[in-house]
Amino acid sequence: MPLLVGGVAMVVFVHRQLMLQRTSSALLDLRTFGSRNFTVSLVMFAILMLALFGTIITLPIYLQNVLGLSTLRTGLLLLPGGLLMGLLGTSVGRQYDRVGPAPLVIPGVVIVTAVLWAMTLLGTQSHVEYILIGHIVMSVGFALLFTPLFTVCLSSVPRELYAHGSAVLGSLQQVAGAAGVALFVALLSARSARLAAAGAPPIEALAGGIRAAFLCGAVCALLAVACAFLVRKPDAPPMSGGH
Repeated sequence: MPLLVGGVAMVVFVHRQLMLQRTSSALLDLRTFGSRNFTVSLVMFAILMLALFGTIITLPIYLQNVLGLSTLRTGLLLLPGGLLMGLLGTSVGRQYDRVGPAPLVIPGVVIVTAVLWAMTLLGTQSHVEYILIGHIVMSVGFALLFTPLFTVCLSSVPRELYAHGSAVLGSLQQVAGAAGVALFVALLSARSARLAAAGAPPIEALAGGIRAAFLCGAVCALLAVACAFLVRKPDAPPMSGGH
C-alpha cells in the first residue's frame, strides 16, 4: 500500500510540473531530461549511490556480525577507503578537465562493479586484509566516478535550467541512497531468514544474506557499466534546449 500511494503521488507530481513548466513556474522543471547526456549520467549516478550506500550499511554488518570485529576495528578498516575517496576528488577534477569523462568513468565503473562481484563471495572465513584492499580499490573507483558525473550532469543542461538540474541531481542522490540501504537490508534479511529456516547456522545464514545483497548491487552495477559508454563531455554549456 505505501508503494502504491507513493507511485500515485509521483505521477500526480510529475503531471503537475509538466503543466507548470509551460509558464516557467515549475518547482522542478523536467525539461532537464531533454538532454540525453544529463539523463544517462543521472541514471548512472543513481545506480552508484544505491551501490555506495548499500555497501556502507552492509559491509559493517558483515565485519561485525560475521567476522566478529569490534566497532572500532570496523571503523578503522573502512577509514582508509573513505579518506582516499575524498582526497582524490581534486585530482580527478583536474584530470576531467584534461581528458574528459570517458577515461575516468569507464575504468571507475568497471572497478566498482568488479569489487561488488567479488563481495558476492564473502564467507565466514574471509580474510580481513582482502576486504580492506577491496574497499580501498572500490573507493578509488567511486572517486573516479562522482566528480565527472556531477560535472557532466550540470554541464549538459541549458544555463536557465542549472538550478533545476542541480535540484534533480541532489534529490535523486538522496532517494537513491535511501533506496540502496532499504534494498540491501531487505534482501539481506529475507535471504538470511530463508537460510535460517532451512537449518543453516545463524552466522552462515547471515553471510548468505549479505552475499545476496551484494549480488543485487553487482547486477545493478552492470547497467551503470553500459551507461558509462554513453557519457560524453559537453562541447559547451547550451544556451537553450537540450542535447
